Amino acid sequence: MASRAPCTFNIGNQTSTIETLTGTNFKRWKEDIGIQLGLMDLDIVLRKDEFPKPTEQSSIDEKAKYEKWKRVNCLCLMIIKRSISHNLIGALPEIEKAKKFFDDIAEKYQVI
Repeated sequence: MASRAPCTFNIGNQTSTIETLTGTNFKRWKEDIGIQLGLMDLDIVLRKDEFPKPTEQSSIDEKAKYEKWKRVNCLCLMIIKRSISHNLIGALPEIEKAKKFFDDIAEKYQVI
């Protein structure tokens, strides 16, 4: 089984390493993802549901919140996918929401 080096991110003076998910290290991987996304102030998409899509009647603030959520969701998906072993990533479904993707991974790999 081919392994990957852990992902390392440097945000300002904060450096965090995410151990690559191999299927047997879910608990550590989940902690690493939580810390990294928290340091980057991106963990909102794992804690909150998607903001309602704006309409013509939506306020500027509502539109801005939605656009921020969309951007953060995209970044989170990239970070999460980058931290999963190539052997596992192909078996996971393509999902557009980071929270759903993260929850599906948790359901599949968590050890009770």
